[in-house]
Amino acid sequence: PPSSSDRRAPSSSSPLSSRSSRSLVRRRLRRSTDGTGTSSNDPVRWASTTATTPPTTTTTNGGGATRPPENARTTTESSSSYSSSSSSSPSSPGLFGIPSLRTPSDFRALSDAAVSRCDSLRSTVASRVSLSRIATTKTEAIETLSLLDEISNCVCSVVDAAELCRSAHASSVWREAADGAFETLSGYIGELNGDRNLYEATRGVCESGGEVYDGLSEECKRMATLLRAEFERDGIHLPEAERGEVQEIAAHVMRLEGMFNSNLVSGRKYFDVDRADAERVLPREAMESAAPQSGREGKVTIATDPHVSNALLRYSSSPSLRRDVFMEINTACPENLDVLDALVAQRHLLATRQGYQSYADRFLRDKMAGDQSTVYAFLDRVRRGTASQYRQDLALISNAKRQIEGATTDNAAVQPWDVPFYTGVIKAQAFGEGAADHGGALAGYFTVENTIQGMRDLVQSLFGIAMEEVPMGREERWDLPDGTSSDDDNDPPGVGGIRRFDFSHPEEGPLGTLYLDLHPREGKYGHAAHFTVRCGCAVRTEDGLPLRTAGEGEGVEGGTAATEFQLPIVAIVCNLSPPQSRAVDLRGRTHSLLSHSEVETLLHEFGHALHSLLSRTTFQHLSGTRAAMDFIETPSHAFENYAWEAGFLKRIGRHYFSGVELEDETIGALVGGRGAFKSVETMSTLVHASFDQALFGRPATSSEVTTTTELLGRLHESHGVPFAAGTHWHSRFGHLTTYGAGYYGYLYSQVFASDIWEGRLRADPMGREGGTAVWREMLRHGG
Repeated sequence: PPSSSDRRAPSSSSPLSSRSSRSLVRRRLRRSTDGTGTSSNDPVRWASTTATTPPTTTTTNGGGATRPPENARTTTESSSSYSSSSSSSPSSPGLFGIPSLRTPSDFRALSDAAVSRCDSLRSTVASRVSLSRIATTKTEAIETLSLLDEISNCVCSVVDAAELCRSAHASSVWREAADGAFETLSGYIGELNGDRNLYEATRGVCESGGEVYDGLSEECKRMATLLRAEFERDGIHLPEAERGEVQEIAAHVMRLEGMFNSNLVSGRKYFDVDRADAERVLPREAMESAAPQSGREGKVTIATDPHVSNALLRYSSSPSLRRDVFMEINTACPENLDVLDALVAQRHLLATRQGYQSYADRFLRDKMAGDQSTVYAFLDRVRRGTASQYRQDLALISNAKRQIEGATTDNAAVQPWDVPFYTGVIKAQAFGEGAADHGGALAGYFTVENTIQGMRDLVQSLFGIAMEEVPMGREERWDLPDGTSSDDDNDPPGVGGIRRFDFSHPEEGPLGTLYLDLHPREGKYGHAAHFTVRCGCAVRTEDGLPLRTAGEGEGVEGGTAATEFQLPIVAIVCNLSPPQSRAVDLRGRTHSLLSHSEVETLLHEFGHALHSLLSRTTFQHLSGTRAAMDFIETPSHAFENYAWEAGFLKRIGRHYFSGVELEDETIGALVGGRGAFKSVETMSTLVHASFDQALFGRPATSSEVTTTTELLGRLHESHGVPFAAGTHWHSRFGHLTTYGAGYYGYLYSQVFASDIWEGRLRADPMGREGGTAVWREMLRHGG
């Protein structure tokens, strides 16, 4: 996606400092195109996104098809330190549905409990290592992997909740408490990553050989080999003195990642614009929040919030206003320039201390691409395939600018702030107003409510899954600022800034919980992301062992014994256009009106959420978006296609006031314009992916570029992409922490997503046959 789309990947496969989410979040810092988010692809083994609440469970048979337990029980004692409660209908939920997270101080108690339990599980592993009882039998090998995964599950039950809380909670007191828990557990995670006994246990399973290893399921084998590779990538096999140095550097890297992402969250900026220019574009609600400037007649102050700045860049006909907005949002985080310099240096030092040529070399070893030469070859093929069309598209933009602005030779060059505006103008002329994504034929037709209903229809039609909204207790929400009273009264569905949906299937039973936090507020992460609060996995005993050990198979994936399952909990965090007082229907309901691109963003994040919710893996380490970083965007890209599918647009495109459906002609114009200026989007993504590879590949020599800003400028120049001197867009490029050396994965994943759409879904976009194939053959297997 274009980097301005503000999407990010999930946190599930990211380093702790950037997990959200994100991304995999994503990353999150999990995951955002511009933000910090959902996750880096340098997984921290013991920081996987996982259980934050006692698991609601279902039972799965050996063939992998889950069903409700025979006694219909959906609550089980958690294997973590939390009290028992069902995530589908908690009797007394706290924040994110966690019964024991009701006040900010609870984060400290949960952190202490997680460390205590993990230490107990580590002692069990150490004892098994000393007795050589790691993998002498298949049962021992399965138990060893379960212990290792449960340690990760236990830590992440707190750290992932803390990540979402510190990124999105309206209360500064809650955010500070979450920060404290996050920092405490970050240090503990570094200790776990350097635990020699945990490594020896992993290595013992990998080297068990013979009937033991051959008898393990494919999932068990993947779990073992990935864990070993990740341990060794962190240098645990090095001599003790070198290992200690590596751990110190790694801890410093994590602190820098967290600092970069925190600056993004707090980097909101205010600037003055002409009232008349802003009023032509912004809705009344946005103008009402703009502060008049005393002594400066005709000026107002607005914030660099995405829904405001993106609207001005796309729809304002004032070149000076667009320029001012662009310059402000791309200079809003100057403190991150120094943080980025330090991060690049420390990541390179970390990689070379571990025997890699560069951080990119270290990062790419276990990805689908495999190495940097493959990445560069891929990017070069895309560039060469795009270059001719890109030159034509840029010439069209330049010509439109010349006609509308009367540009002279001196100012005819296309500037970055010209691109979103003129591409919309040209699309509207070529395909009709419906292709321009604003105003005119599309005005008032896309709402949050209709889009959510479309998402519900989609999962019902594709998978037979019910997505039911349920009431939320006030203590479950995180949109209440400091000083807001909190009681146990439930808000009815649809009321308040946070909404909760429980997923279920008639044969498989409960599937998990999705929270939607869709609108901007002070102190909230400023982009769009998918956060994993808890990963799905097989439930284990208090000792970290499987509840049942399968005979001919193991657990959820291919076992023959019934297995209780910890249901996932995820959140989609966006900054979509807020409800508008002018958008009131005949029943007096106020609506949030969306642009088409906002609909696409929501569907993108929904694809990530479905990957997490519909995954059914024994191990949380392989759950949902904990996949190879150059694959995790595949489901999200696949589900973006519904924003361009005529039938789905007809379903959700109803005017908020009249209820009239979006006209077929308008839908045709919108869909017809999808490919227009795709080359501009692709070339911009190529610049950012190349920048990412250059930063984390070999260091630049003294004869080359001297600053990251200069490097980015040169790449813009070599690709022919407009660049504004004096800006530092990359200081807010959150994927440098969450996708460091992996941003190419957006384009890489588009290849797979396109193949899935064309081969399984395009002919019958709402069909059960294609949907079942996508669920059973991709989503179910997580990572």
